[in-house]
Amino acid sequence: MLIILYNYIVNKSRGFTKFFKDDGVNVYYLNKKGREYTNTNKVRRKLTSATHYLVRNDLYIHLGMAYPVAMVVVLGGAIFVMIGNSEKGFSMMQKAGLGYLIVMIAPMILDVLVDAVDGAVS
Repeated sequence: MLIILYNYIVNKSRGFTKFFKDDGVNVYYLNKKGREYTNTNKVRRKLTSATHYLVRNDLYIHLGMAYPVAMVVVLGGAIFVMIGNSEKGFSMMQKAGLGYLIVMIAPMILDVLVDAVDGAVS
């Protein structure tokens, strides 16, 4: 289903986008007509840092998914508490909370590591 949606979006945007290959993956960006249609002035062309932007966008998607996933696990833990298995239920809730915090703090930790490496290399 996701592939069908992806193909639909790519086909509908044909006159508005260009693409290049980065490690065998098509990376799409707006051409002049697409920038005019979306009323944006930011020009993006083939970038050497495209992988950086793609990884950053993947990170934002993962961060956005952390809360719903944690909530599902917490609710599952609450069901275990209600049916009498409170030890497993509270354990699930605790691990969901800790996992959510780690996912949210990970970008900050990565920034600190990048700054430390930049300082060591400079």
